[in-house]
Amino acid sequence: NRSELTNAIIAEHAAAATLDKRGIANTDAGKDARIAMETRHRDAQKQVQTLLREIFDGVQVLQAGGNEVDGSTIADRVTTAAKSSLVRLYREFDQADHPAWGKVFDRASKDGGQNALELLGYSGDAEQHPVCSAVMRFIGVSKKGSEIREHFLAAPYGWPQDAIDGALYVLLSGGLLIATDNRNNPVTASTLERKQITQASFRPESITIRPVDLIKIRGVLSSSGIDCQPGEEANKLPLLAEKGRELAKRAGGAAPFPAVPDTKVFDELARQSGNAQLKHVLDEQDAIKQAIKEWSDTAKRIEARRGDWSLLTALLDASRGLAFHAPIQSEADAISQQRSLLDDPNPATGLIQQLVSKLRDAVQHHVQAYLDRHAACLAQLQADSHWQQLNAEQQNSILDKRKLLTLEQPALNDAAAIIDSLSDVSLEQWVDRTESLASKFDSARLEAAELLQPKLQRINLPRKTFESEAEVDAWLAEVKQQILSKLNDGPVTF
Repeated sequence: NRSELTNAIIAEHAAAATLDKRGIANTDAGKDARIAMETRHRDAQKQVQTLLREIFDGVQVLQAGGNEVDGSTIADRVTTAAKSSLVRLYREFDQADHPAWGKVFDRASKDGGQNALELLGYSGDAEQHPVCSAVMRFIGVSKKGSEIREHFLAAPYGWPQDAIDGALYVLLSGGLLIATDNRNNPVTASTLERKQITQASFRPESITIRPVDLIKIRGVLSSSGIDCQPGEEANKLPLLAEKGRELAKRAGGAAPFPAVPDTKVFDELARQSGNAQLKHVLDEQDAIKQAIKEWSDTAKRIEARRGDWSLLTALLDASRGLAFHAPIQSEADAISQQRSLLDDPNPATGLIQQLVSKLRDAVQHHVQAYLDRHAACLAQLQADSHWQQLNAEQQNSILDKRKLLTLEQPALNDAAAIIDSLSDVSLEQWVDRTESLASKFDSARLEAAELLQPKLQRINLPRKTFESEAEVDAWLAEVKQQILSKLNDGPVTF
């Protein structure tokens, strides 16, 4: 056939060359020759096609291994052989051949992975599914995400990436795998981003959690005030660790409050991941429940008594320098040193009552001293001859100018009122006010005299310490001379 085909092709080319118009004369004989050559060319073409069909029909297509592939045409035989080779190369492909793997991934990564494989029509255990089982076997002790993808994208699997990633997330959300990111931090199906799969490491979870265990874990979460639906247990445990730590901060603090409790059980919970984290809650469920309850109660009591301690501290500050301050301060220091503010009965209550009573007495004492001095000075003023010559309106005007007309009594009803009163006018200021009354009333007397005698002259008496009668006489003579020297210009006062 090879030689016949060669001769036919040569004949075809020779006929085609002879058909060149430049090689045949434009005569009747030339036309006849041209027709003959065209006929010869067509016959040669037919012979080539016939020989080619015979050759191709006789071609054998052999599969690797020597098996001949049947088919009506060579195209059919080549197609059949190619498909057969692909099946032989990717013999495990059918296990993952399903269009819903993308939806499986979405559910496993977003909805907790509950029943994700049902989208494939599979309702058994995740680890028994052919794809998930193969992934688990390959991971062995540990594999990176990049290794897992490369392995199952290649022969004999050729699986779609959706199937590979979907199986990983189903196993991860179901607690059958544990994953860590490139910094070795634990990640879950809901926190591991798909673009980070290649950098993540996966290893089998060695701890088994039964459905009845999950019920107990939900009970721990519920008793801690954390709502948890089935399938959300692993996602809610970080909230439990955070709540425990936060409660511990509120259940203790600087003296006089109790020391911050040990959060070891919650620190360990935060460090764990996967089923180990779930098992930690199971093992420590009684301790966790007790800590949450006790710390919540303690936090409420601290908040309730924080105001008492602040009030006690403010009253102690207000009483500094007074005789009763030191012993009460010693008792308050003892409460702080022993961190006993939460004891029953409330140790701050009695100290507050003592301070309120004693400070009220102290303020009232100083107010009464002021009132007594005010009354005495007012009596002296009212006995003055010049003052008596003024009408009531003039007298009141002079007294009001110096704030001597009325005295606003401080409110001393309770601790807050006493502190406010002392903030406005301290005990030292009450002493100053009392001592300044004499000069204020003397100023009022002088103003009354000046109203009646516009030419009234003021003099300052010389200051002197007397040790003998002679010194008194000398001083009187000096004062007399000072007064007499002014009398020619008008009345004199001092």
